[in-house]
Amino acid sequence: MTKNEVNFLTRHAQSERHDPLRASKEYPSLTIEGVEQSKDTAKNKILELIKSAQEGAIIFIGGASDQARTAQTAEIYGDALEEVIYDQTNNEEIEIVTKKNIDELIKASNKKQAKDVAKQDPERSLAQIDSDMAKTPDYEDVLQQITEYLKNENPRKKIVIAFPAQLKGFSY
Repeated sequence: MTKNEVNFLTRHAQSERHDPLRASKEYPSLTIEGVEQSKDTAKNKILELIKSAQEGAIIFIGGASDQARTAQTAEIYGDALEEVIYDQTNNEEIEIVTKKNIDELIKASNKKQAKDVAKQDPERSLAQIDSDMAKTPDYEDVLQQITEYLKNENPRKKIVIAFPAQLKGFSY
């Protein structure tokens, strides 16, 4: 089996430090123009790379430094791609999983786990258990579960995981 590997690097979008008065409310480390720049990159360049990827490809959008603007840029890519893909009537060939999706799954999983623990340990309050579990999300397990589920559901589907993970080599 031949593996095709494509790497695509982008630079973070326009930082708010260049124009603090034009900082985005949703992504405060970027300017409003930087957010639009990221959306355009996702919809025009990254989407084309995804469409040209082989069937069953797993595409990871991530790799952030310790600077918040790099993670926010990757989040915008995922959100913009999700918007474009799900606006299309036939999106059966691509599945987008964003950081927000993953955080929601972890939260739901932790709540279920907290309820199970509360049944076994009635002296601890549900809020206390839930709070303890929220501090230790297991992103790696959730990402693996999502990927396995999607690959089993439709092995030909392209899976895009937009999850800005901090990479030590990218840090200052």
